[in-house]
Amino acid sequence: SNCVRARQSMDSIIAFVQTQLPFSYVHLIMMIVDLSNTLLAIKCGADFILAFQRDDSYNMFMQLVAVVIVPLVYQGLLSITQVIQDPFGDDVLDFPV
Repeated sequence: SNCVRARQSMDSIIAFVQTQLPFSYVHLIMMIVDLSNTLLAIKCGADFILAFQRDDSYNMFMQLVAVVIVPLVYQGLLSITQVIQDPFGDDVLDFPV
């Protein structure tokens, strides 16, 4: 009764943990993040050049901050998802099994 339901629930958790995301989905997410970072770098570079021509140091600084911070956040989020993908592993942050 309760033991059987608990065992079935544990089997479901194990099945979810051991089922990998489709390879094409992972590649699609990585490609979108890389494309976004590349387009951001191009946009910030163009804005930096325009700000440099106008001698606008504040806008130049903001473009440098944006081109560093935004890709860092995206890559950090991808790293976090990689760490928490398997919550029942042997890492320090994982649940004890």
